[in-house]
Amino acid sequence: MKYLLSFILLFSLIGCNNNENGVNIGDNELENVDEQVSNLVEDYYLNGIAKANLQDYIGAISDYTKAIELDPKDAETYFCRGDAKQKLQDYRGAISDYSKVIELDPKRAEAYVWRGIAKLNLGQKDGWCLDLSKAGELGYEDAYVAIRKFCN
Repeated sequence: MKYLLSFILLFSLIGCNNNENGVNIGDNELENVDEQVSNLVEDYYLNGIAKANLQDYIGAISDYTKAIELDPKDAETYFCRGDAKQKLQDYRGAISDYSKVIELDPKRAEAYVWRGIAKLNLGQKDGWCLDLSKAGELGYEDAYVAIRKFCN
C-alpha cells in the first residue's frame, strides 16, 4: 500500500501543460520524477536487504524485482537477487541474475565466483571452473586455489 501511495504521489507531482504541440513536462518536474523513482528503487533495494537478513528470501526477491523493474541497469540489485535465489536453491535463476551482473559490470569478479557456484550446484563443473578462472583473471585470488584443488 505504501508503494501504491508513492506511485500516486509520484504521478500527481507531474504538472502537464497542454498546448497545440501536445503535452509539455518541465525540466523541474522531470528531475523531481527521476528523484522519486530513484528513492523508490533505493527503498525496494533496502527492503530486499532487510528481508534477506531475516532469511525471507522470497520477500527479498520480490523487492529486488520491483527495484529492477524501475532501474534495470543496477548490477548490485541483480547480484543481491541472485544471492537470494541461490539461498532458495533456484540455481538457474541465480545464474541468470549473475549473468546479468556480468553483462552490466563485466569486471565484477564476485559475479563470476557466485555464478560458478550455482553452476556447480547444477552439476556443471566445467562451467564452474571457467567462471573461477575468469574471476581469477579479474583479481579474485582465492579462485586459483579452488581451481588447483578441484578443476585439474
